[in-house]
Amino acid sequence: MSTITAQFLDRPIFRIVSEIADARGVRAFVIGGFVRDCFLGRPRSDIDIVVEGSGIDFARAVGERTHQHVSYFKNFGTAMLHFQDDEVEFVGARKESYNRDSRKPVVEDGTLEEDQLRRDFTINAMAFSLCKEDYGALIDPFGGREDLAAGVIRCVGDPTKRFSEDALRILRALRFSAKLGFRIDTDTQDAMRDLSEKLSDIAAERVKTELEGMLTGPHVLPVLLDHPDILGVPIPEILPCVGFDQLNPYHIYDVWEHIAHSVDNIAPEPLLRWAMLMHDLGKPPCFSEEGNGTLGHFYGHGRVSAVLADGIMDRLRFSNEEKAIIHELVENHDRFIKPTARAVRRELNRIGQEQCERSVRVWIADIEAQNPQYGPPRLKEIEYLRQLARDILAAEECVSLKTLAIHGGDLIALGYAPGPALGRELDKLLSVVLDDPAKNNRAILLDIAAQDR
Repeated sequence: MSTITAQFLDRPIFRIVSEIADARGVRAFVIGGFVRDCFLGRPRSDIDIVVEGSGIDFARAVGERTHQHVSYFKNFGTAMLHFQDDEVEFVGARKESYNRDSRKPVVEDGTLEEDQLRRDFTINAMAFSLCKEDYGALIDPFGGREDLAAGVIRCVGDPTKRFSEDALRILRALRFSAKLGFRIDTDTQDAMRDLSEKLSDIAAERVKTELEGMLTGPHVLPVLLDHPDILGVPIPEILPCVGFDQLNPYHIYDVWEHIAHSVDNIAPEPLLRWAMLMHDLGKPPCFSEEGNGTLGHFYGHGRVSAVLADGIMDRLRFSNEEKAIIHELVENHDRFIKPTARAVRRELNRIGQEQCERSVRVWIADIEAQNPQYGPPRLKEIEYLRQLARDILAAEECVSLKTLAIHGGDLIALGYAPGPALGRELDKLLSVVLDDPAKNNRAILLDIAAQDR
């Protein structure tokens, strides 16, 4: 056993599995992402174990031995348990075949070798033996370790067959490329392009998950730049942006290149990266030009981009909360507020502290993907706005009804009736305080409210 294998297989759960496998006369293996990440030096706590036989029966035996609760997923033939810091999933080795007129596989019990053959990429098809006689041995029939060393994503066997079996693997290839910084093998890439239209048949939730994994990868930029044709199948709204010349001195990239760089510029948080992906999709339909075609403008593109973003998010089954946050960021990505404390207080009131910080990040990522000649003074102003917001929050100035010095009950005591008029008066008092925080004083506000009756 190599040093690296010993380091990662030095877990009590693996020895327990090995002993149970030996006692039951079956073979068991660690497979997939855990093995891949061992060689990448990335410890992980989610472990897939494949057993030649019933994974559910084997997991039950492990649960009895470790006194751990086992969760069974009989429809998928899998079972899962937590042991110490690890989440371990058990599945029986299987082979798959496909009828000519169906995308649903015919699944049968199989050997490890048959199970490896059905997997997507060589780097995910490696296995470590947990068998007593060759514990820790690497089983790598497709050259996954060599592909890891070379930084290559390559399909197991025929890529056309792999993607025809499950088109979502096309997006998985992009996700792994963005996550690991690996290039995609030429034959694999050709098959991805040839079969990309099959992505239209995949459930929206699965597409969203893979796209989000890709977007949050540290190497997302080359993936976006190299594969807009594939990404344009689930998100056709990006295609008009590809190669679209902005004809504007503030930009050094076409619209799609600018979008790609802005995604790469922002923190790898899903909401932020989705917002950057969609923030300029409205530019092509909003394009106008002057000076005999020498200068381009995109008036109102924030609003149009937000409408397009809404369509994408509805299609990909975003939650209502995600849609609200991203819509606001996209629609107002080029809406800069005045660098005054009053304006910042009103913005904090309008969208809240967390969304204000997101907006600042969006503004910065957008500007940093433009012409660097014009960026510094605008970035300086944004940092000034950010500091104003921090100072206001640190001083605990009132920016919402929650921290207003009086409440609805105080107005009722003054003679206001419950209802819309009372709400309007509270909003008016809050507006007074947003303009002048020194007036967030109970006596002052009660006096103003009394005069307004």
